[in-house]
Parts: sequence; C-alpha cells; structure tokens
Amino acid sequence: MSSVVTNYNGEYKGSGLSIVIIDTGSSNYYPNDNVIYGYDFADNDDDVSSTAHSHGGAVASIARDVASDVNIIHLKVFSDNSDGAKLNDVEKALQWVTQNSEEYNIAAVNMSLGASNVSSYMQDGWQLDDEYKDLDDLDIITTVAAGNAAQAYGQDGISYLAASESVIAVSAVNSNNEFAYFSQKHTELTDISAFGQHVPLDGVLLSGTSFSAPIVAGAAAIIQEIALDNLGHKISDEQFLDLIQKTADTIDPATYENSENDGGSNADSSQQSS
Repeated sequence: MSSVVTNYNGEYKGSGLSIVIIDTGSSNYYPNDNVIYGYDFADNDDDVSSTAHSHGGAVASIARDVASDVNIIHLKVFSDNSDGAKLNDVEKALQWVTQNSEEYNIAAVNMSLGASNVSSYMQDGWQLDDEYKDLDDLDIITTVAAGNAAQAYGQDGISYLAASESVIAVSAVNSNNEFAYFSQKHTELTDISAFGQHVPLDGVLLSGTSFSAPIVAGAAAIIQEIALDNLGHKISDEQFLDLIQKTADTIDPATYENSENDGGSNADSSQQSS
C-alpha cells in the first residue's frame, strides 16, 4: 500500500495537536515557527538547534507541509556534530512523550532514524518495546522510517527500529508509485509506503524514507483532529492503519524502481547507533 499526500487544503490541519520529532533537532536551514517545546537528550540541555545537521528541521517541515497548523516538538537525540544517536537517548525521548502526552496533546511521534535490516518483528522485551507499547496504549501514532539501505543489504527487510507491531513502518515510493530503489521494505513488516523520492522542500529535492515517515505522521495529526471533532476521542494505531490501508493504492511488493531513474538525488542516510 502507498499513500502520497500533496497539496492538502482540507478543513482539518492538525490544529491544537502536536507531532514529536525525535531526530537531530531544529535547523536554521529549515526553520519551524510552530515549535512549542524542545529538549536535547544527547547533551542534556534545552538547546535543540543543530548547526551540523538540517535533517530534523527538514523532517519537521515535511510533517507541517501536510498538517499546516500542527505544533512541533523537537526531541534531539544526536549530540552536536555527531552522525549517530544512542538508543538510550531515544528511549528517554520516548519516555518523555508518554509522560507529557496530555499536556501537549500529542497526536504522533516521528522517528526518521535507521539501523540494520531485519525480516521479523523484534522480540518482546527489547529496549524500546515498553515505550512503543505505552505510546500505542495512549493512541499516539508512532511513524518510523523503514531505512534506505536496500541496495547494501540486497534482501527484503526494514530497520529494526521500525520492526514493531506498536509502530507504523514507512517505506518510500516515487511519484510513479514504485518502490524507490534505496527503500528498505518487507511484505510483512512494511505497514505503509509514502512519497519519499525527490520530495520538494524549499527549493530542494529530498529523498529517503526519512521524508516518507513524516508525511504519514502529518496525516495522523489530521485524522486525529477529525476523530476528536467527530468522535470525541482519538483513534487507535490499529484503526488509523486500517483506514490508511483501505484508502491507499496497492503496489507490487516485488518491484523496485531502477536506480538509474533517480536523477542524481541522494537518499538520506540518518543512522542510529546502539
């Protein structure tokens, strides 16, 4: 299944809700004027700005391109000038979300972080298992990038951070609804695919599952606003995924786009280290 959200101009825009971006922090290159909170778990301070990386700012901007009125919370898990994040810091960030979900009316969490390639769900009790389940129990939709290393691994699979039934694993497709050549994917583990190749943002074309995942997170904020308005409560992760899958296009899970069609764009390579 794939979902491409572009030029949405509907009544609902994520108003009053928040999306948490667990990533490299905010960026001057992609400023977000709707940031309402931030904390740096890697350096244990309130400065979530990053001069070395624009990744987190880009991810947040894409989420807001979908849900234009949503609030953004940056939880930085990359130390300044570091290309990797520690799993302990990611875990702390997820715990913060659980503890503050009501105060900030959090609808979704996005993790555009990637590592490894697995073909089965992580076993119960792995480090982020409890945190993922806690968010699921709170009807907070957690979107996780499937990873960009398909060519390196040479077999179907997704990042282990996305391999949980409590989160939504997002792979990338191009504008022709074909799996992007770089996108990790798995017939059982990929929950949804979204536009992730040559995604336009402020005059730049970005590629990577990192930019597919926040499209789904933005859609989650919109749908949760609709649910609150019409039902009086948020819908569950399972209900959201069922709705998205029923309304998405079906794509051939065995087909990859030829890398020669990429046009020179580089896939994002944000990584997380344990």
